[in-house]
Amino acid sequence: MQINSTRNMLRCLAGLNEDRILFEDKNGNHNTAEVLLRINQISSLLPQAPSQDHQILITVANGCQLLACVIAVWLKGYNAVTVSDVAAGNYFSPLAEYLITDHSLAPSVLKNRKTIRICDIQKVTPDNKNLSENLKRTRSKILEMDPLKCRIAQLTSGSTGTPKMIVRNMQLLELEAAAIYETIKPDDRENILNAGTVPYYHSYGLLFRLLFPLYAGITVWADMITYQEELNTLKDMNRKLIFVANPGFLKRMDDSKCPCKVSLVLSAGGVLPVHVLKHTLDSLLCPMLEILGSTETGVMAYRFNKTGNECWNTFPDSKIIPVKEDENSDEILCFTSKHCDQFNAELSDGTMVYQTGDIIEMNGKTQFLLHGRKTRTVKIEDNRISLDAVEKALNDCQLIQEAAVVAMESFNREYTAAMAVLSSEGTVIRNSMTSGRFFMHIRNLLNGTMPAVAIPRSFIFVERLPLSPTGKIDYVRIVQEFKHEIPGV
Repeated sequence: MQINSTRNMLRCLAGLNEDRILFEDKNGNHNTAEVLLRINQISSLLPQAPSQDHQILITVANGCQLLACVIAVWLKGYNAVTVSDVAAGNYFSPLAEYLITDHSLAPSVLKNRKTIRICDIQKVTPDNKNLSENLKRTRSKILEMDPLKCRIAQLTSGSTGTPKMIVRNMQLLELEAAAIYETIKPDDRENILNAGTVPYYHSYGLLFRLLFPLYAGITVWADMITYQEELNTLKDMNRKLIFVANPGFLKRMDDSKCPCKVSLVLSAGGVLPVHVLKHTLDSLLCPMLEILGSTETGVMAYRFNKTGNECWNTFPDSKIIPVKEDENSDEILCFTSKHCDQFNAELSDGTMVYQTGDIIEMNGKTQFLLHGRKTRTVKIEDNRISLDAVEKALNDCQLIQEAAVVAMESFNREYTAAMAVLSSEGTVIRNSMTSGRFFMHIRNLLNGTMPAVAIPRSFIFVERLPLSPTGKIDYVRIVQEFKHEIPGV
């Protein structure tokens, strides 16, 4: 594929050689012709959309099938809503009458929707006499599509408890893929395989596991990697891997060296703890590219991470603007980009931006340090305490492997509480003394690393921190665990 920031990816797909391998999975290779025929098959099962607001839900795990579904939906004038099977069961809209799935879903999930099951669609064989005609017809239809009218809708993670739907068109997504390509600039693309642990319904998975590799002309491993053993089997492909991972997967990896030839590992969804970063670099033996972004904004910044202290860099089409609410407040990250049309704030000069809750410290015009979330800064006994800074101090403690810190209140008293995974040394010491003595031992170690009022007054020790489905620390569950521990809360 020719690479430039103004090309139309849909036109490129329509013009690709029929034998070009776009996807690979455990069932074999899938070339352009197969994808185009699948698009034709799926679109033939759908009526024309009654209006541009109508939606079709797509809960499909395989990348090859997902691409075919999305484009087929666009051909009939619908918005494509990519969701998990769980979200499909919880989502209701009179504008979403159809559901396309490769799962075996319960009737409660289907909700009387008209359902198309991918496994029920018979695969077209190359000797089909209508093959050439169908390919030509599908290419022609794709060439006529307007990227501005090709929309993908996704749900945010709902960390606030109220998930919302974000709709982006293909033109914005392509600009984002172009910015990523200009940053990574992968060489020897014919010998690279893109594989990942993140589902396609998640904005990070859709972008880095599907749109970016298609833009770059890189073959995609269509199935999701769930276990480390599945990653290790890709060594037999004898290809260099771009491995798109989430923090949850990286935290679960054992100490063995990965047998695959990984050329780059990407991580997003949360800053990696230093011990996880080091463990990942030692296991995969390749550079680590960490991504900062959101469903609303797309990618905002990146860094090639070696120590966890590197500055973040803006993407070529983006701008980071620090904004203070008043003279004494922290600088908050505001974001604007060619690939972002989601705005929630206006600057004094009239510039529309997306204002995040991230506290930053600029280092020049295009680099910055990240100092946690504004919403994770609390007042305790009239002291402004950053829960993220407390977490970092705990993670730096030799007895703790990983910690999550929350703010609690009991009997009108505010304090911090920590759920922690102990290191091997911490486990040995904990087993050698009473719970009370160990609690005081940790608090003594933390003296001087933070204000005294910030040191956690309550600890819960666990084997593994609870994570959301996308691999982020689930603070809502952690707060609930502490409420169960505290009488009267």
